[in-house]
Amino acid sequence: MEPEIDEEELEELRLGFETADVNGDGAINFREFSDFVRDLMDEPAKEELEIGFDEADAYKNGVINFEEFIRWWRSTISD
Repeated sequence: MEPEIDEEELEELRLGFETADVNGDGAINFREFSDFVRDLMDEPAKEELEIGFDEADAYKNGVINFEEFIRWWRSTISD
């Protein structure tokens, strides 16, 4: 079971999500995800981006919502 998210962490995650959601539609598409990850990592391979996006897109609808973003972010920092 994942630990609870406190208000400070939730606010940081919201800010990260809003930063990634460049067009402001409330979801992160592959292009936005790729740009966001490239800002965090030094030259990730396209395959890495595709795998990361696929893992984050839990609902398999081609976008990442805030709930999916939280799960993805927390899984990346716990690895």
